Amino acid sequence: MRNLTELTQTAHARLKVKHQAALENAASMHVLNLRVSEVAKTAASLPIFISKHSHDGSRAMSALTSIVPGTNTFVSDGNWHPLYQPISVRTYPFYLMKSPKDETSYTIGIFEDSDAFSESMGQELFDESGRASLYLAEQSKLIESSIKEDILTHEFLNEIDATGLIKSVDLVVQYASGESQVLKGLCTLDEDKMQALEGEQLQKYHQNGYLAAMQGMLSSLFQLNNLVQHNNRVEGMDSIQQIRLETARDRSGA
Repeated sequence: MRNLTELTQTAHARLKVKHQAALENAASMHVLNLRVSEVAKTAASLPIFISKHSHDGSRAMSALTSIVPGTNTFVSDGNWHPLYQPISVRTYPFYLMKSPKDETSYTIGIFEDSDAFSESMGQELFDESGRASLYLAEQSKLIESSIKEDILTHEFLNEIDATGLIKSVDLVVQYASGESQVLKGLCTLDEDKMQALEGEQLQKYHQNGYLAAMQGMLSSLFQLNNLVQHNNRVEGMDSIQQIRLETARDRSGA
């Protein structure tokens, strides 16, 4: 198992981040981690789903960029095509980790063996005087601000889960060849239950921004058509005729 190492000037003064490293990594990601504050901007280009971690049952929010693991149909020719680029893409190859010196605080971690790093070319992490470069300072600021965003996202997902607003769905992929594929393990919002919200709960969700985020998640599902279009432009990918959402009830015919 790979372990994060704290980024320090002493150990990593000569390290540089290769140009395009973030996009090259994103090109292999068929799902991208999202924070709740990113829903509105992401929903304009990518479908957003909720999943459950198998190891602890916690919820996560992600944007879907491809139905094929290891691919991203929205990155091509070194370019990012959606209108918005999630923080999880922009901050690669840096990660938030607990400080090895103080378990109550956090620091910036890296995988030292990552192909994103070089000692001969790319963005410098430290200047000649040993201070963090402007690039590293900007990345650190983004990552540090994400601590609060992660907490808010966790609270949001826990709240809508406890209220019963999350439902499991299958993605049924119909290929132009006539074959089909069913992708499981994804969740979205139960629109009927959302519409039934009223009174203090509805007011609460409106005031804390949850309602806007939920509406954004539902509207993002229309971007499945965008996903199909991008998939069909990628050479070597099986052409998709359509992708539709189905619940267990839909598939059983009940």
